[in-house]
Amino acid sequence: MKKYTWTISKLVMSLFILAAVSIAALPQAEAVKLTVTNNYDKAKSFSILYHEDSTNKWLCRGWYNVPANTTKEYNFSGSTSPAYAYLYSTVWTGDGEEDAVRRTVINNKFRYYDGESCPAGSNRHTVNFSKFAMCVNGAHLIWGEPNQAARQTATPGSNSQIAGISANELLGIELLNNDREQHGLPRLIADPNLTKVAREHAADMVVRHYFNHTNLQGQSPFDRLKANGITYRSAGENIAYNYSVEKLEEAWMNSPGHRANILNTGYTHVGLGLYPGENGSLYGVQVFAGY
Repeated sequence: MKKYTWTISKLVMSLFILAAVSIAALPQAEAVKLTVTNNYDKAKSFSILYHEDSTNKWLCRGWYNVPANTTKEYNFSGSTSPAYAYLYSTVWTGDGEEDAVRRTVINNKFRYYDGESCPAGSNRHTVNFSKFAMCVNGAHLIWGEPNQAARQTATPGSNSQIAGISANELLGIELLNNDREQHGLPRLIADPNLTKVAREHAADMVVRHYFNHTNLQGQSPFDRLKANGITYRSAGENIAYNYSVEKLEEAWMNSPGHRANILNTGYTHVGLGLYPGENGSLYGVQVFAGY
């Protein structure tokens, strides 16, 4: 028992260090590449303001349509290394934000540079554009909460939904299992209970502005499992933030300590919790258990 407790503690401490290193290593973006996830049941539109290198001016453009319950990628050429851009939509505005910028929009499609007037059109009005950060892979904005309505339990490896696990979370688990299969390991079973624990920790880190395996109440990952009535033979946790589910898994696999959790032969089940952070970021928590 002492050896088991020591091993777990050592694992947690190593993950603390890896998480801190991962934050410091976030690179800058190379282009304006924007991914938008619209979790609403209706299509939404947005306009964007970004710096164009060739003219050395800020360019305001709209509108871009995002279908309901869809993730869509947009590429804006002419900008090579933006640290940030601005966006306005009915579900993503800069109202009340200190660093928001005001621009004129119309109902029609439009395009104009700073120093120029917005083209003529219907319903001409001024709105607040919200600032969001860019990384090397662009930015991923998430509108609305994922649809987590209960569905029939799916078998491992299928694309069906599992009750209590969102489509985006299932995608992350599928990517994890693909990595395990490439190394000759069995797939882990997607566990709604572990996902709940993971999602609650991801949300807590975003809402309370910290990044750590231990929450502000002093609870470790193992304390949180116990508090949720989950018993196990072995357990572990990975945390990270990035701008898409794919990039979260890629970053974890490129980190030796996190990779060791993903490829651990002692685990049988996994939960992945996702929660949108500031400036289009996406917080992810993987919770592993061997039963």
